[in-house]
Amino acid sequence: MASLTTQVTDSLHGQPADGMHVEVFWLGPNDAIHPIREMVTGPDGRPSRPAMVGREFERGEYELRFRVGDYFRAFSIIEAEPRFLGVIAVRIGIADAEQDHHVHLVVSPWSYTVFRG
Repeated sequence: MASLTTQVTDSLHGQPADGMHVEVFWLGPNDAIHPIREMVTGPDGRPSRPAMVGREFERGEYELRFRVGDYFRAFSIIEAEPRFLGVIAVRIGIADAEQDHHVHLVVSPWSYTVFRG
């Protein structure tokens, strides 16, 4: 059963990002944005369940929103408001819903990298 999963690595502290909020949206016709799920990463930087799995995982375009500003604010990282990175929105296209898709975010308060794992 195919799934969409995510993971976040905190490159500032050199560890998985525990406690980052992630929202998942389906992007429909006419620029419609439909919320699917809200999740929080755990000690391994992954939410406790996939963003989508099985029948809910379909071909299409999706957006994952990572609340990095709130995450780093919890560490009392001193940075002027508004923060340089508040929310990172990653748009992905799923052409084959029979394959697993894993979105990995590596992030600091000032930079990020995203790749398909």
